[in-house]
Amino acid sequence: MPLVSRPWWQRSAWQLAFTGAVVSFLVTAAFLFVYREVNLDEGWYLWAARLVYEGQIPYRDFAYPQAPLLPYVYGLFRLVWGQGLYQGRLTTLLLAVGGLTIGYRLTRRRGGAWAGVLFLWLQTTTLVAATYTVAYTAPYALASALLLLAFHQSLDTAREDRRNILATVAMVAAAATRLSAAAGWAVFLPYLVYSSRQRKRALVRVALTTGVTGGLLFGPFLALGGEVMLYDVFGFHTDRMIPEDWPRVRLQSLHDTLRDFGMPFSLMLIGLIGGGIALARARSRWALLQAYLPELAMGLTVLALFVAHLLPRTTMSFYHSLQMPLVAVLGSLTMVKLGAGLWRHERTRPLLVVLVVLFLAVHAGWQFRRVLDYELVRWPPRPHIAVVRAAARSIERLVPPGSTILTFATPLVVETDLRLLPGYEMSIFAYRPTWSTAEAQRYRVVNNDRLQAALAQPQPIVALTTYDLDHLFYGERERILATLYRHYRWVKTVPDFGPLDHELRVFLPPRYDAWPPETRLERRFEGGIRLLGYDLSPTVARPGETLSLALYWQAEAPIPVSYTVFTQLLDAEGRYVTGWDNPPCHGTCPTPTWQPGEIIRDEYRLSLPADRPTGSYVLQAGWYEPETGRRLLTEHDDGHREDRVILATIVVR
Repeated sequence: MPLVSRPWWQRSAWQLAFTGAVVSFLVTAAFLFVYREVNLDEGWYLWAARLVYEGQIPYRDFAYPQAPLLPYVYGLFRLVWGQGLYQGRLTTLLLAVGGLTIGYRLTRRRGGAWAGVLFLWLQTTTLVAATYTVAYTAPYALASALLLLAFHQSLDTAREDRRNILATVAMVAAAATRLSAAAGWAVFLPYLVYSSRQRKRALVRVALTTGVTGGLLFGPFLALGGEVMLYDVFGFHTDRMIPEDWPRVRLQSLHDTLRDFGMPFSLMLIGLIGGGIALARARSRWALLQAYLPELAMGLTVLALFVAHLLPRTTMSFYHSLQMPLVAVLGSLTMVKLGAGLWRHERTRPLLVVLVVLFLAVHAGWQFRRVLDYELVRWPPRPHIAVVRAAARSIERLVPPGSTILTFATPLVVETDLRLLPGYEMSIFAYRPTWSTAEAQRYRVVNNDRLQAALAQPQPIVALTTYDLDHLFYGERERILATLYRHYRWVKTVPDFGPLDHELRVFLPPRYDAWPPETRLERRFEGGIRLLGYDLSPTVARPGETLSLALYWQAEAPIPVSYTVFTQLLDAEGRYVTGWDNPPCHGTCPTPTWQPGEIIRDEYRLSLPADRPTGSYVLQAGWYEPETGRRLLTEHDDGHREDRVILATIVVR
């Protein structure tokens, strides 16, 4: 449906649809940019991008379980606007805009202006894929843009040598970003050669370009870290697969993919099947095949990638986000072809518009539901990066700049000026508990023995999530936790750190230096315990809100008895409202483990009942012997003694 010789109202309708698609994409991109939940993958991709521009080489110096191109692209942009999760997402957004532009031009060239607009709408409304290709640091945006570029260049038949070289470079670069893109090469190479006028010459050009480009993008890493690279790129994604589970995992992934992307895939398949039927009925099959060869090649490429993404041991439906832009191209071309008959007749055009709008609305609604089901975005929305950044700022205040941190939460490190302990670059994927120490060292990862040795040094700071503590440390979990609690104090907790409501727990070695609380309040308790002050937020609260309290203690002498801390909120009549009792550090550093002079930061969270009336409440704390319940006494400056310390007054409004 070309734009030439159309009435002005039709041109205006197209412009309105085009503008609406662009605005919808920008609004969706902005929303996902802020509210898309942070994933661990974002952290280790961005950390790799930092390392390569500090002179380190993937596979040789650190583990990296993907093809090597992405860190260099994202790292280059990092040099422009710095390091951080938002900066990584900004790079992804620019790549997504580039891919969208290429896809639009490709679709418009093959199906006309309306096909291009439908591509924009279909791409924008496929929200599950958008959460990975628009505002998320991962290979999908770069690799899918390169795939689109390869097919777009393949249409430049006027300059055949240039076309074959550039299209080949783009396809090899896509494979160097995410190796599964190489599955499309089995389709794309014959397509390039077959669609060339001088096929022998094209075969030579394509083969040489593949060799040179592949040699440049893969060769140095194979030479410098070949064994590790082969494992990271291939073995990591295929090992630990239980043979009897293989069919079940594939079927589950196939089910999830059809559920998540069934509508655009169905459009693509309708187009391919319709094309096959037309080819079978055509008198001049050769001419028809030549006319629709690019669409056939794109469809076979999508199917090749579909099969490739079912092979890894951890196959997931979102892997198919890589080929969804190609699916959107074919789907929009199919929609134009199916709607051509209705569009010819002026009376049926409103029906066509209603059908297309209804399809896109249902598709967008279903996609948004899947986004919420996968918790890629929470509802009501929350800016999850802000949670990570706040945690990063708080831990930066605990240790000197440039300190080394032991953590699997790589997004946290990306937001700080700290250094990640070598071996932990791949986040939780760096943990291989069943490996020998020799294997772990060879492949730049950690096993239980290396983790134990690192914890025992001790490190300047350790940050672990509840997922790490409860699920990751299998095999020797109790021994690892015993080492952790023996050498470190649990000093800070970040609730709902993510990505699945996990807490982040921050641990420090015993500290003896000045560690000023926000509010100083000194009291001496029996047994050699001294209160230095506290942190409290908020002091003006609403019913149902949670108070965050941290008490600062100091051991004046060895403490042989294990005492329990009580924190309580009392109403105006002195009646108990809420509280939390436990040995200090959430029970992990009982008082007999304290060293003379050591300062302890001891956290508590008190939830206000939702039905409490407004008014003033008193927050108090103290100690007692758990066996007898006897409270320890504290002495005021005037000599007055009591069994508690009044910390603050909380106003509930």
